[in-house]
Amino acid sequence: ITASFPSLADWNLSGTYVIYTIFAALSIPFVLKFVKETKGKALEEMG
Repeated sequence: ITASFPSLADWNLSGTYVIYTIFAALSIPFVLKFVKETKGKALEEMG
């Protein structure tokens, strides 16, 4: 965000926020599908 925001904000500020919102929304299904739950597991079990 630090690198891309200034140039995107010069282009279109509201469009910049829309782009970031879309990527944030796309991250939810990605995390739900590919990031494994580690609650209650020892470090050795996760390797």
